Amino acid sequence: MSQFNVSNLADVTGHNAFSARAVLTAAQLNNAYGDIQDAITDLNDAAQALATSQSGTSAPASRQGALFYNTSTNRLLFDPDAAGYDQPIPRVLTVDTTAVARTTTGVMMTYTLAASTLANNGQVLRVTAWGTKTNANGTATFYLRFGTTPTDLIAVALDAVADFWKVSAEIVRISATAVDGAGFVPIATITGASIRPPVGCDFLALTSNIALGSAQTIDFNISAINASDTVTQEGMMIELLN
Repeated sequence: MSQFNVSNLADVTGHNAFSARAVLTAAQLNNAYGDIQDAITDLNDAAQALATSQSGTSAPASRQGALFYNTSTNRLLFDPDAAGYDQPIPRVLTVDTTAVARTTTGVMMTYTLAASTLANNGQVLRVTAWGTKTNANGTATFYLRFGTTPTDLIAVALDAVADFWKVSAEIVRISATAVDGAGFVPIATITGASIRPPVGCDFLALTSNIALGSAQTIDFNISAINASDTVTQEGMMIELLN
């Protein structure tokens, strides 16, 4: 696509001021028609970009600076150099800030990942969740789960203290039926306002209940909580990174 300025598309007013019965030279006519043709070319390019560079199952012709949404892989792609739509654009899939509190085992927040969102090996989701644990009567375990039937991917141990907590994890497609997961959990002890080091989690391959060509569930489950404590999930954000 030409690198045009929209304000110039109709800028041919300088060529309608010829005097009646004026004798025009070939150069004047060529300049006038040339400017009009340039404007028409830009306008055609702009219309073509709108018509063909938005979405579909196969990419249109390379156009530097254009975007293309691949409907077969659910990816938004960018062409930075007129060499193809080969730069994925990260995007936020969901943000939920409606707090969910529990004093018993069960699911807090949940999200349904559309079928084929992770259509290619190496695609990555970033999952972030945050919340609090009130009272200090016992421990609890917080699970990030994933799959056709949600299966434990990352487990987070919450100590018998009142905490702020945050989970940040990446889920990476390794095949149509398997993902890897890794994350870390910064936990801040409310009492005394001390900060404990992040709790890490090694990559964990999940190969059961995974069918990435179908919708998958991402949820956060609390387990083994003392009935006198309350774990609250304050929010969740899920991003598709590539």
